[in-house]
Amino acid sequence: MNKLLVAFALLFFFFTLIDSVVMGSGGVAVTQLRNAITATDTTMTVTSTRGYLSADFIRMGNEKVSYNGKDATHFYNLSRGQDGTIAVIHTANEKIYSPDADVLNAALGYGLINTAGSGATFSFFQNLGLFFTVTIPKLITWNFSFLDTDYGIYIRYILIAVSLGLTITVIIQIAQSFGGILQGGLNR
Repeated sequence: MNKLLVAFALLFFFFTLIDSVVMGSGGVAVTQLRNAITATDTTMTVTSTRGYLSADFIRMGNEKVSYNGKDATHFYNLSRGQDGTIAVIHTANEKIYSPDADVLNAALGYGLINTAGSGATFSFFQNLGLFFTVTIPKLITWNFSFLDTDYGIYIRYILIAVSLGLTITVIIQIAQSFGGILQGGLNR
């Protein structure tokens, strides 16, 4: 069972990378904000824009931002708070990620790194909750744009069937483990 779970996770990660490439991304890039910005600023100064496309999205904390111009150290014409994120103030030296640097967050369906900064205990339970409410449904439905083609949809149906079977198997094993623990506790 462990080998099946590892193979499943690797396949999902591989599909996430393929989806990123198919969507025309510029590759992995990380830079830093040089000056603090407000929630309404439409230009930002960074250490370098090398590796970023001339127009794309970036991620700053939990905020997704689109831009449609850049030079060596600036992103221009920012459109803040994209895809339901909230435009907020960002401080100097904050990291800025290209969409591909955010592959783990995209694969999980939430910002694992961003939520981890709020305190270890809270973060663990918050991430666990997000894992069950966001990641597992995303894993089961295989929501990748390159599978939206005529033939890709059939691959998605097969993967959904495998995902559901694997999920049911894992749930049964967890239930049996808890049943064994409870039975062992009652026999004492």
